[in-house]
Amino acid sequence: MDKCNEFSNNKFSNEFTNEFTNNEFSKFKNGFTTLNNGLTNINTDVKKFNFSFGLDDFSSLGKLKNEFRENLEILENYLKNEPKTEQEWESVLNYKNNFKSRLNEANSQVSRLLKQWMNSDSVKYLQVQRYSSIFDQLTTEFNNCSRQIDTRYQRFILFSSPDKYYKEENTTKITQSGMGLVDAIMDVESLTGQASQNLELLKRGNRKLLKIYNRVNTMVNKHLFDVQKLQKNINFIMTRNRAIFSIIIGIFLFFIFCKIFLKFI
Repeated sequence: MDKCNEFSNNKFSNEFTNEFTNNEFSKFKNGFTTLNNGLTNINTDVKKFNFSFGLDDFSSLGKLKNEFRENLEILENYLKNEPKTEQEWESVLNYKNNFKSRLNEANSQVSRLLKQWMNSDSVKYLQVQRYSSIFDQLTTEFNNCSRQIDTRYQRFILFSSPDKYYKEENTTKITQSGMGLVDAIMDVESLTGQASQNLELLKRGNRKLLKIYNRVNTMVNKHLFDVQKLQKNINFIMTRNRAIFSIIIGIFLFFIFCKIFLKFI
């Protein structure tokens, strides 16, 4: 399992890396133990997590989503066929932890893509955002399944043989403490990534609102009348018309008085 985790950490970098080679994937599968007593064999059912797509290959994002969905269904099937022995439970818990690790890494990569294309390519951003919502849903479903597995495993421990339980108590506590610490760290990283993503979305929304506000102001200033300027123009025209009318009346009266005056002369 250490080799599997080391392999996973090395494979994830700033970009999604090349796909597993046959030899590496064989080692990946051999890191899991076999479920017996009617349960499906994990070695044959582990689906290949394909992280080989490039940053522009959205069809591979879809394939990755499908592969996560298949592995989640396998995990749910293991939950339905509840393990009966410690070995079976160990296999299921290892499978669950490996799945969670890869799901968190995929969510982290998708969050990075969202940040990368947020201000550079709106089309790609919307496409990745859609896949991000799908991965969030898968994460929610996995967390529900994981809680059920943990609950049933605790119940299995409580009702298992006391002699065996006390014999392996120290090892079990150390293992569970380590697993709990790793899970807690992964949960914190996942929550931090989601919080950062939500913060970026809020900032982007604020920028959009600011652009809309500036655009509306520009439209108002460009296309609507300036009320004060309009009032000044109206007052000027009315004053001019009154002056012209007064001049015309004055000239008319002048000619009338001139005519009357000439008659008396």
